[in-house]
Amino acid sequence: GWVDLLFSKGVARAWFLLGRLAGALALFVFSLAVIGGIPALLLWLRAGVGPGRFLGALGLLVFSFTVLLALMALVAALEPNPAVPIMAAFVQTVLSVSLANRKGMYAIITAKWAQWLIDWAYRILPKNDELIRLARTYLRGGTIDWWPVWSSALFLAGALALALWLLHRKSF
Repeated sequence: GWVDLLFSKGVARAWFLLGRLAGALALFVFSLAVIGGIPALLLWLRAGVGPGRFLGALGLLVFSFTVLLALMALVAALEPNPAVPIMAAFVQTVLSVSLANRKGMYAIITAKWAQWLIDWAYRILPKNDELIRLARTYLRGGTIDWWPVWSSALFLAGALALALWLLHRKSF
């Protein structure tokens, strides 16, 4: 019944969805700031180690979570059950690890059409595992491989656009 209550107001559905995503993201950023930002600040004040790379690595983690939120919003626009978006995010994190290591699977999966499907799934889906590894690499050395970032950003934009369109077109 909350959908009828919210969508009967004079606010566009897109603002409701974007507000809920912003709230979840703000809660995640606040948690990261408390868990990771305070120790980084103490390390900077006591040891003189600048927090620049640390904050950049945290930014990559926030971006990875934002991509998962966009996937969850897309699934939530398709399925009203609240457990399904959570399961989709979990499956995506596990699938991301498998797709990042897809070359090792090709010794077992020898069919070319299956390898082609796996390659395209890797190209289309977000690269959460690679973004987390990239955050560690950036923290250690300050270098960034942009492929996981921009391909995940394209998925983020597409998933959010599709979720907003589906929510706009959906009849409750």
